[in-house]
Amino acid sequence: MTENPYKRRVPRRDRRVMLALLSDAANLGGYAIMNAARIGTPYLALARMERLGWVTREREYPEPANRPPRTFYRLTAEGRANVMRLLGLQERAS
Repeated sequence: MTENPYKRRVPRRDRRVMLALLSDAANLGGYAIMNAARIGTPYLALARMERLGWVTREREYPEPANRPPRTFYRLTAEGRANVMRLLGLQERAS
């Protein structure tokens, strides 16, 4: 596992991406994350979190075959716990 880039601080852009990922239980595409986070591009933050094992991505190959694949992102259980801790949030009681 790589060194945690969030040891000292969490950049505002990354915070917004984290909140967008927390806001929806389903997989989110990069465009949906960009709109929810209201930022230009979420991909650097997503790559950081993926290297830490906090985010997984899945590719979908739509029909017809000439359309580009879509990539969806989801927080892992470890990622969710770390994001909640970094952002100072608590899980809701069920």
